[in-house]
Amino acid sequence: MEARKDSQHTMIHNDSSFGYGSNDPNTNGHDKAHAEEAVGLTVERYAEAKRLDLAFLKSINVKNATYDFTPAIRIVYPDELGKERYHRYRTSLYKEPRFKAPSRGSGAKPIPYGLQTLQLARQKGYCWIPEGESDTQLLWLLDHPSVGIPGVEAWTKFGPEWVRFLHGIPVLLVPVEHDTAGEKLWTLLSSSEEIRERLYRVDMTSPAFNDLGDLWVDAYDNDAVEDFRGALQAQIYLGTRAHQMGGLNQPNGKPPKRTPRVVSFTGRPAPKPREWIVRNAIPKGHATS
Repeated sequence: MEARKDSQHTMIHNDSSFGYGSNDPNTNGHDKAHAEEAVGLTVERYAEAKRLDLAFLKSINVKNATYDFTPAIRIVYPDELGKERYHRYRTSLYKEPRFKAPSRGSGAKPIPYGLQTLQLARQKGYCWIPEGESDTQLLWLLDHPSVGIPGVEAWTKFGPEWVRFLHGIPVLLVPVEHDTAGEKLWTLLSSSEEIRERLYRVDMTSPAFNDLGDLWVDAYDNDAVEDFRGALQAQIYLGTRAHQMGGLNQPNGKPPKRTPRVVSFTGRPAPKPREWIVRNAIPKGHATS
């Protein structure tokens, strides 16, 4: 199928080999019963379900493979130079566990998905930080720099190490999925001191559309692709303006509250009271005056 409408892929993807993974299931909010789902998964079925262009997926090295004698797709994770550093398998669209990591004996160490787009993110001044590979692929398809976090457990374990990849990017847009896992990931990300003041929460999901991928499928099927593109651009504008106004990751665009710095006089003589009390700031007759 042709899953791409009126879009020119110009900068995100190429034919380099690259790679991430975890054995932890990423439920992604899909509590659907798919009893008749075919065994295994192919790139063709994946492209059809996600409304992603098949040629595009092949260009980013999403390939047909097998895992434990079952059809699967192999998703490779690159480093910033585009060289494969990790990979994992997806064996189903909905049935858990959907994801399988390479064998422990491979020695491969997990990294975020999409490090090859970081240079572009620094040039543009923003980067999307979605959960999961398919939302990341969708954003690449639409020519947005994006680095995917493969699940809450992955960030819990590796987040303190991964924040270093996000240096030099002023605005980090996080599309929060409409479930407890999405909220938990947002909480973890916004608790990271190195990035929290650069995070911008994007609330585009709902009970009907749990993540960006669900919203994209609906937009694609209802001839609203340009509306979807516009919604993404609006969030980039809002996040960028919030950053410029000093209110990123704060309700109503207010700047973050600063914790007063405790000044120690250890090793120094304490100042006389009237040297550090502003004249007329304390009422006459007050105990400290």
